[in-house]
Amino acid sequence: MQACASEDVGLADPQAMVQADAAWSAMLRLGPAEGRLPLGQAVIYVATAPKSNAVYHGMNQATAVARANPTLMPPLHMMNAPTDYQRSVGRKAGYLYDHDFERAFSGQQRLPDELRELRLYEPSTQGYEAKTLAPRVAHWRALRGEIQPQAQEDEGCPVDQRMEQKAEDRALLKAVPQVSEGVMINPSKLVQSSSSVIPAINLPRAPTAPRRPCARRTAPRARRRRPPRALRQPGPKPPGAKPPSRRRHKLLDPHNSSQTWVDVRPDA
Repeated sequence: MQACASEDVGLADPQAMVQADAAWSAMLRLGPAEGRLPLGQAVIYVATAPKSNAVYHGMNQATAVARANPTLMPPLHMMNAPTDYQRSVGRKAGYLYDHDFERAFSGQQRLPDELRELRLYEPSTQGYEAKTLAPRVAHWRALRGEIQPQAQEDEGCPVDQRMEQKAEDRALLKAVPQVSEGVMINPSKLVQSSSSVIPAINLPRAPTAPRRPCARRTAPRARRRRPPRALRQPGPKPPGAKPPSRRRHKLLDPHNSSQTWVDVRPDA
């Protein structure tokens, strides 16, 4: 039923997948006796929902394009550049962050040049796709390829000025002298900060606790070395010491049926 909700209903009614998953969970919790009711509810919902296989065809087309063009490279500005050499060859140069632009969309090209005008998903004329997704897709496709204006903050500070302020704060943080351990400093809240959004305030220095004296010994204790086993001599026994206990061992002679008991000293 989940496969039918995704392949046959698709985005014409996205709640079909939710109903199928909820019925599956209810069946596992309630068992067949009571779980048949949520299962029937999901079956009726999926059966009567509007149908669309646009997602199915879009995925098949995307797989075919990827197999037919395995060597196509994305634009350089879309490639990561963690090293200086990669940055020197132009990777990530000119990359535009979508959230810095209006409607969180920059309009910058993301696909390879050979696939610039590629369209994989075409909404159907059924249900949720026709009412909601089709206008959305048409709206974003109309904006694709044209760089959009940058977004403005509530205070009227443009994004580039905010980035410059962050760079000034980082440079100011490097110039701040050492402070006590455990003190967290926000560079935008220092007295020298020139930010027009966050006022400058004084940060009190955290009180430092007195250090406790070290409990370790000043000089290491001399290590006692035991003499070799061959040079060890048995020491004198203290007065009143008990003699070593005797243990009786039974010696069995396989050729003699008689049994002999002997006393064996532990130090023998």
